[in-house]
Amino acid sequence: LEEKRRVAARAVELIQPGTTIFLDGSTTAFQMTRLLRDMHNLTVITTGLYAALELSFAPDVTTIVVGGILRRRTSSLVDTLSPNLLRRLHVDIAFLSCRAFSAEQGMMESDLREAQMKRAMAETALRKVALVDHAKFASVYVATSLLPEEIDLLIVDNGLGEDHRRALDAAQITVEYV
Repeated sequence: LEEKRRVAARAVELIQPGTTIFLDGSTTAFQMTRLLRDMHNLTVITTGLYAALELSFAPDVTTIVVGGILRRRTSSLVDTLSPNLLRRLHVDIAFLSCRAFSAEQGMMESDLREAQMKRAMAETALRKVALVDHAKFASVYVATSLLPEEIDLLIVDNGLGEDHRRALDAAQITVEYV
């Protein structure tokens, strides 16, 4: 959990007042919401129920919840119709996490709908920031949400091993270690 908090804290530093951001339903994005509550003039679009509830206590944050079918495991909402809506929204920064990550495959999900939702939001965002803790580098899942070359910035904790660091360098992914 401490790794996710460090990643979230660095991500929040990228946000300015007047920004519109997308937060997925990940636990790392939820950690960001606790740091966003005191921000002013911020719009957050999210598929995460816990993120939305946490932001309901933020007096100067407008929260838009994208609906869909509740995924109990992640407490996020997914839907096959929502990507059409997401593509019509303007987002300055999309903050996205994943079930697994590799320098070759990018961000992967176990649920095709989840990958589709994240991909749709990333397509409209001016900047795409991947929030990944080192444990996500140990797995591979069925659906890719973002390819490595589609990620503008990867924020990962310092626990990442040297082999993975070299692979990220070779893939020319911009990485910040926290």
